[in-house]
Amino acid sequence: MNNTDVNNEVTTGSLEEATLADFEVTCIYNAIVTNELAFAQLTEAIDLIKNSTKYKKQVKQETNRLAKYLKDFERRMDRVAGARIGYMSDVAQIVQEECQVNTDQMLEAMAREFEKVNHSYPEMMASIELARTYCELAVLSLKRRMQEMEKKGIKDFDNISWLDQTKLLNHSTTVCELLFEGGVVNLNKNLMCKTSLTMIERKLTDCKLIARAMNESDKLNPT
Repeated sequence: MNNTDVNNEVTTGSLEEATLADFEVTCIYNAIVTNELAFAQLTEAIDLIKNSTKYKKQVKQETNRLAKYLKDFERRMDRVAGARIGYMSDVAQIVQEECQVNTDQMLEAMAREFEKVNHSYPEMMASIELARTYCELAVLSLKRRMQEMEKKGIKDFDNISWLDQTKLLNHSTTVCELLFEGGVVNLNKNLMCKTSLTMIERKLTDCKLIARAMNESDKLNPT
């Protein structure tokens, strides 16, 4: 929920069905894939904002701040991943493609809700709100993964804690609040929004899907 006028509840699924042998790796890739989903939507939203008449003064300042943080984190990701960045990107891309139909459905449904309150840029507002939603999902998912890891006796979180996107969520929330117009928009009451987000949450925590993506990426990135 990014402000009192746009209501959008986000939850996250469980990875506890994964076996202990591959549990930590699955958790890490769940975090990476969820982050990448947010990054892709943020990139699209930032482009739409920059091409609108809203891109001025504080909106411009905060959008540029959001874009800079996103680029800085992607550079950090490149440094940490090193030679494995191609492999990680392919894993994320494969899972994103599985989620794309649901992302498109959410964008369409959100845009219709913003049209109802006569927002001057309903597609742009839907795009940045979905990006903010994915950032919130990334933050909640990471917390859930760390809790699950701890339950399985894994105490060292250094391999996953750096993937936290709380700052990105805060930046995207600020941009959403600056761009919002009109009355109350309750996305929780939109069946397509709720159903699509639930499907995405399930796919992101589908151990079999993550394993398949990793296997396919192995083939695309032979060592």
